[in-house]
Amino acid sequence: MLSRPDRPTALVCYFAIFVPAVLWAANELGLRIPRDLSLVTFAAEDFREQGVVASSLLEPHYRMGQEAVRSLRAKIEQPLEVSKSRLLDFEWRDMGTFVAPPPETAATANAAS
Repeated sequence: MLSRPDRPTALVCYFAIFVPAVLWAANELGLRIPRDLSLVTFAAEDFREQGVVASSLLEPHYRMGQEAVRSLRAKIEQPLEVSKSRLLDFEWRDMGTFVAPPPETAATANAAS
């Protein structure tokens, strides 16, 4: 995928275990992070000791659990009441591996829309 002429300018790795492989592949192809390829993950793992970094959007797992329990209790107490969604803030950990796409890519994407 990274060697194609129409390769992506960014990748999101849901699991951090994929980050080292993406960095290795990018390096083998001469791609530089973030100039040529932005990289983001949803994982909290930190591989800086091994020289591996990726910006992360951290899910609020503990808070999600609290809200799930709150919602379940409310449903038990009032079974006919419609449950309301709640927005939870994610934490952005900027490790310098994410930038806007190159102007020519953005212009091409906008023209295709």
